[in-house]
Amino acid sequence: MISENLFVRLEKQYTTPGIGRTEDFLTELIADLLARDSDARNDFLDAAIGGEAKSFRVCTVGRQVVRHLGTDTLRFDLVLSSGRKELLVENKVDAKLKPSQLKRYLRYVRKRRKAYLLLACRDRNKILEQTPFKDPPKFFKGEILWGEVADCWESKRQTYKCKCLVESVLEFMEHHKMGPVRPFEAGAKLDEAFHEKATAMLTRLQSRLKKPAWVEDGRFQAHGVYPTGDGGGHKNYRSYKGLLWSCPADATPDKSDRWYFVGFRFGPPHKGLVRPLKPGQPECIAYVDVWRPEKLRGFIVEEARRLNTGLSAPFFEVDNAENPKRVLLFRRKPLKDFIKETDQTAAILNFLEESHKKLEPVVPKIHEHYRQGTGPGVSGLPPTQSPILPSS
Repeated sequence: MISENLFVRLEKQYTTPGIGRTEDFLTELIADLLARDSDARNDFLDAAIGGEAKSFRVCTVGRQVVRHLGTDTLRFDLVLSSGRKELLVENKVDAKLKPSQLKRYLRYVRKRRKAYLLLACRDRNKILEQTPFKDPPKFFKGEILWGEVADCWESKRQTYKCKCLVESVLEFMEHHKMGPVRPFEAGAKLDEAFHEKATAMLTRLQSRLKKPAWVEDGRFQAHGVYPTGDGGGHKNYRSYKGLLWSCPADATPDKSDRWYFVGFRFGPPHKGLVRPLKPGQPECIAYVDVWRPEKLRGFIVEEARRLNTGLSAPFFEVDNAENPKRVLLFRRKPLKDFIKETDQTAAILNFLEESHKKLEPVVPKIHEHYRQGTGPGVSGLPPTQSPILPSS
C-alpha cells in the first residue's frame, strides 16, 4: 500500500510543519537509486538525454553540489559525472523555476566545455515557452517530467538488481503525483480500474498541454479532469472522462451550449453524442460539441477538411449524432489499438496531444461564428463516422 511506504512515513516524520521538503527528499532518493543501480541510472539517462547517454554509462552521482559563477553560488541538486563530462540536474517539484535562476545556470554551463543542464520536474515549466528559451543551446537538454522517468522505471521494474528500492521510490513518487501511469490491459475486463488509470493519464496530459488562450478571455471555463471520481454518481457522466472546457463560463457543464473535450469515451453515448466505435469499449477522443449550431454546420465541415490536410489516420470527422440541434467535430481512436504499444502511455498521450494541438485553434473561430450567427449554412451532414477529407 502506498500509504505504508517507508519513504512516505520518513518524509512525514522529518518534515518541518508548514515547510515542504518533498523536493529535497526526492533528490536524496533519486541520487541513491542512480548510484546503486546502474541499469536504472542508464534508463534515466536514455530517457533524459537520448543518444548522448552512452558517454555517461560509467559515472558517479553527486547531490547538492555547490559551484561558483563569479560572486554567485549555484547549487545543483544532482550531478552525474563521467570523466570530464557532467550532467547537471535541477529538480523542481513544488517551487517554480525562475527565469533569473535558469539564466544563471545556463551561463555557468556555457563556460564549461563538456557540461549539460537538465531540468527534472513534476510539472512543465512555462518559462521554457518564453522567447529567450525557445531556441536553447545544445548544452541545455530541456526538461523531463518525473512521471516520464517513473513510466520508464515501471516498465522495467522486475529487471533491476535493486528491485525493492526501485519499487519503494516509485511508490513515493506516486504518492506525490509523480508516479507511473499503470497501463490499460487487453481483454473483456478493460474497464477494470478504468477511471483510476484514466485520471492518472489525464493528470499527466494536463501538465503537458498549454493553457488555451481562449480560457484567458473568460469565454470558456476550465473544469480540469472531469468528472471527478468514478462518474460523480450521475448516469450520463459514466460515458466519458477527460479534460473539459465549457461555455458559457457562468453555467454548469450540463447547461453549456459549447464543449471542448480531450480524453476518454466509455460506454453508451452521452445525450446523443456520436456512438462509440465499438459498444462497451473505450476510445481516446478530442472533440468540439456545439448545441443549436444553425448556420455553423458548413463552417465546421470546412474546418474538418482543413484539419485533415497532411494528417495521418484517424482523421477528424463531423457528426450530429442524429440530433439536428447539435454538431460535433472530433478525432478518435479505440483504446485497444494502444494496448500493444511498447510505451502505451506515451502513445496515448501523444495522440491526444496531437489532436488537441490541431483542434484547439478552431474553438475561438467557432465561438465567433456562434456569437455572430453568421457563416455558410448547409443542409444535412456527411454520414456518421465518415472523415471529412481535404478537397482534391
